Amino acid sequence: MIAGSFNGTTYSIIAQPKFKTLDQLKGSTLAVSSLQAGSTQVLKYILKQRGLLFPRDYNLLRAGGTTLRWATLQTGQVDGAILAEPVSLIAVEKGFANLGDAYKLVPGYQLSGVWIKEEWAKKNRDITLRFVRAFYNALNWLHDNRSEAIDLLPRITTLKKEYVETSWETYTKGQIWPRDGKVNVKGLQLVIDLMGEEGQLKKPYPKPEDVIDHSYLQEITGR
Repeated sequence: MIAGSFNGTTYSIIAQPKFKTLDQLKGSTLAVSSLQAGSTQVLKYILKQRGLLFPRDYNLLRAGGTTLRWATLQTGQVDGAILAEPVSLIAVEKGFANLGDAYKLVPGYQLSGVWIKEEWAKKNRDITLRFVRAFYNALNWLHDNRSEAIDLLPRITTLKKEYVETSWETYTKGQIWPRDGKVNVKGLQLVIDLMGEEGQLKKPYPKPEDVIDHSYLQEITGR
């Protein structure tokens, strides 16, 4: 893993208006993309902190991406769903309840990153460094050019500008887009721990330092 792309998650747990707290989700059905998805890991982790365990205390419905989960919530097929911003903002505007923001409840969760085959990278070091430089510059541009980014993003996401503005604030100020491009070590450790609990990894579990290589970033930034 040579860089972090989403060092956190902008998901929120959105529920039907009758729900006021996470504790009230006991016995509910919640929409997720898949049982193995990172967003599902986050949802289960948050609910576990409230004493709610899957499948004992609630059901999960595999519904697909955020827009599809939002659709199941609107039609009443589920009691709640984990939705990414800005769809979560739209849901709240329409009267649904936000029971918690994942990036506040589980800060630094390593949702995604840039992975590369070591042997390929060694043989194609120049290409790898060029890519990492472009990736790093893009992250810095997003942080440093608020107005330009907010003008650009609606054209490539089909989102309304007001939602892009709010999301830009969340992604930059919360370091969801990491300015330095580095992986969040603690966040990756949490991912490993949760995957281990789910039986998705075999013991002994890897350590973050076993799979992170920041040398490419260090070479292009000098630090």
